[in-house]
Amino acid sequence: MIKLYLAEDQQLLNTALAGILDLEDDLTMVGTAVNGQVALDQIETLQPDVVLLDIEMPGMTGLEIARQLHTRQPQIKVIILTTFAQPSYFK
Repeated sequence: MIKLYLAEDQQLLNTALAGILDLEDDLTMVGTAVNGQVALDQIETLQPDVVLLDIEMPGMTGLEIARQLHTRQPQIKVIILTTFAQPSYFK
């Protein structure tokens, strides 16, 4: 079973994605957040296998969280979500 965490600041999208992903037999949603700092704190406590991070959130961006996790908990896999087509995000 893959433990999954979702951080997305748009509440409607957060709820919809979490609900859809939780329907998968091999995934378990262990938590969600709409604020980056809250997400990082919960991720460190909940120890998910995979985190889905929105690239822009209040408190801390998904990129900042990914950097922190890479240093502190490199075993956690990170997937970045974005609707922004800014080239700087892809570097």
